[in-house]
Amino acid sequence: MLAIVKSVEKKAAKNGTNFFGGYLRVKGGQEISFKMWDVGQAEGPEVGTIMECVAQQDEYNGKPQITIKEWHPVEGPGAHVFAEFLPHTKFDPNVMYQELQQIIGQEMEDPERAVCFEAIKLHKEKFMQAPAANNHHHAWIGGLLEHIHQLCHQWLEINKYYPHVNKSQVYFGLIMHDFCKIFEYRWDRGIFETSAAGHYMGHIGQAPHFLGRIMDGLNIPDEQQYPLIHIVLAHHGVIEWGSPVLPCTSEALVVHYMDNFHAQTYAAKGFLDQQIERGKKPGEFTERHYLHKAHYLIPSEKLASPVDAATISEEEIPF
Repeated sequence: MLAIVKSVEKKAAKNGTNFFGGYLRVKGGQEISFKMWDVGQAEGPEVGTIMECVAQQDEYNGKPQITIKEWHPVEGPGAHVFAEFLPHTKFDPNVMYQELQQIIGQEMEDPERAVCFEAIKLHKEKFMQAPAANNHHHAWIGGLLEHIHQLCHQWLEINKYYPHVNKSQVYFGLIMHDFCKIFEYRWDRGIFETSAAGHYMGHIGQAPHFLGRIMDGLNIPDEQQYPLIHIVLAHHGVIEWGSPVLPCTSEALVVHYMDNFHAQTYAAKGFLDQQIERGKKPGEFTERHYLHKAHYLIPSEKLASPVDAATISEEEIPF
């Protein structure tokens, strides 16, 4: 079995021997808990290493787990091999990208339209691949595009109820609020990691420089740049969550609440799916969510993914 090391830790068993425990990711992106007993003084492999494993599947405390009998690293895999171990969006990235282009062209006005067209054109490949997060929500290849695509479709449906809000500026915020995550994360080692740029500046910290260069290149005056960059800087909503400023326009407020609603509901859904994969049964409560601080009830039916006939194959797609 080929698997990539998602996490590994050496621990002491009750009998005093050492063992490895952690999670492996197999092709397709599924994560599996593992144990490897009696490892002595051996050091575990680095996170991101692809391992050839001899293992058997069993259970521990009612949860699926594998026991590694032996393993060794696979030498010299390329980026295309690593990509096989990452989860991918269930939707067609090309269709999502095309629909986003249509929204930009038909629903937005300049200068917001020109900036968005320029940004997604300059970084199309990364934009279509990037995750929206390391693990919190939409943590899969194409997750960022999926997150933005769905937010724009939501605003397309509800903007008529907010005639006092600048529709084009909200679209700009929904498309650009997380766009610099294409620089914040890397995914070339079979795991989602924070890049050096991400550690230094995060995606919010990079946004003024990134957007400012595009806007200057389009000769957009400063007084038109400021409210747009503000929407991106303020989209986390509070200082404690990483925004350097609080929302001070209706457009920034709408983008903050729409983004937070979408991200947190998907974070809860992903956590429930993970708990089900790890053995939780309908009617049981999950372990405590690390961020929401809640124990969620496992539903009686498997959670469904949102269905959009334009972006989903004819074949039913499970989550």
